[in-house]
Amino acid sequence: PRGLSLRRYRPALPCIVRMQNARPASVESTAACGIIHQCAGPYRLSGNWWDKESWRRAEWDLQFENGELVRAHERDGVWKLDGIYD
Repeated sequence: PRGLSLRRYRPALPCIVRMQNARPASVESTAACGIIHQCAGPYRLSGNWWDKESWRRAEWDLQFENGELVRAHERDGVWKLDGIYD
């Protein structure tokens, strides 16, 4: 069986996410924008805990009304679009 592939943006693209009831409701970016139909998350991730440059962020899988599926993350109140699923 064939699964989904995440085509990552390097670097991740800035985006604006509007929240409703603590869930993403819409996204605006140069690569994708629209009303969120379904979402999964937040997946709380962290890394480099041994280093001063450690990171923590909340990742979300977001599906637009047109069926497009993207991955975005929020860190310190800043949202970025990580990629689009194929």
